[in-house]
Amino acid sequence: MRVLIVTPAPSGSTKGNRITAERWLGFLRSGGHDVQISNQFVDGDFDCLITLHATRSYDVIQRFRSRCPQSPVVLCLTGTDVHLDLNGLRGEPANQKALASIKQSSRIVLLEPESAKILPEASASKISVIFQSAKSLSSKPTPKSDVFEVCVVGHLREVKDPFLTSQASRLLPADSRIVVSHIGQALDAEMKRLAEEEMSRNPRYQWVGELTHEQTQHCIARARLMVLSSKAEGAPSVISEAAVHGTPILATRIAATVGLLGSGYSGLFPVGDVHQLSILMARAENDSDFCTELTNETIAVAKKFSPELERKALEKLMVIVGR
Repeated sequence: MRVLIVTPAPSGSTKGNRITAERWLGFLRSGGHDVQISNQFVDGDFDCLITLHATRSYDVIQRFRSRCPQSPVVLCLTGTDVHLDLNGLRGEPANQKALASIKQSSRIVLLEPESAKILPEASASKISVIFQSAKSLSSKPTPKSDVFEVCVVGHLREVKDPFLTSQASRLLPADSRIVVSHIGQALDAEMKRLAEEEMSRNPRYQWVGELTHEQTQHCIARARLMVLSSKAEGAPSVISEAAVHGTPILATRIAATVGLLGSGYSGLFPVGDVHQLSILMARAENDSDFCTELTNETIAVAKKFSPELERKALEKLMVIVGR
């Protein structure tokens, strides 16, 4: 099939939507498909459109439907779609463009199963769930010996509650060896100011800034613990990255983490609960049995994130839409 993938994130972006799109590009090309990727509509004769982000893809879908009326549209829902535009996290009615994109799509891809609960009932028959895969480094880096490194990965955005882990580290006992390495770009001047201010006030916190994917992988694999503190997520790829490297995870109890880690995962905590996060961080540092439990639970879910399973799921999707 001749496939067009459209993602709002431009080439070179480290945003999750672009990383997902680039990975799918490779899988589909390896399966013999003729695939083009862009961050905007491309005029041409395509057998299928795969687009990420319901709201921002509204115009792309309209133009594609006009240009290729018989070709299927596959819509992959992102975190912004699921938890802001559809679920009303902003306290507003569902975004009408997002709803229209869902209605006009031939298939809907979810990156974790919990999101299906908030979609329109009429969409149920169109849903496919595809877990995002990750490859482990050829050799796991040795953890830092002088500190207990906790890794946070995520651009500095309010929805990710970016400084919660740093704030939790302030509540730790003075003899704790925990330090927080935060990887992510400050998306505006105010977030940059807040990160620099937090570093000046908290010696346990180091904002590393934006790194390459490989450098980020290295930090996740080296860390003794990874924290995901988001108020809302689509299906964070850092969960997959940590799992395949056997790095134990602490994460907010939100739909995405429950969908990826399971509702019984021992490292989940309430959104915004800095005290509970601090308790779990201290326990991971000092209670070897708890840390081993987290590690084993993380490793147990890693099998869901194999590249071969993701490739097969995409190929099955192409067979469905190509009928």
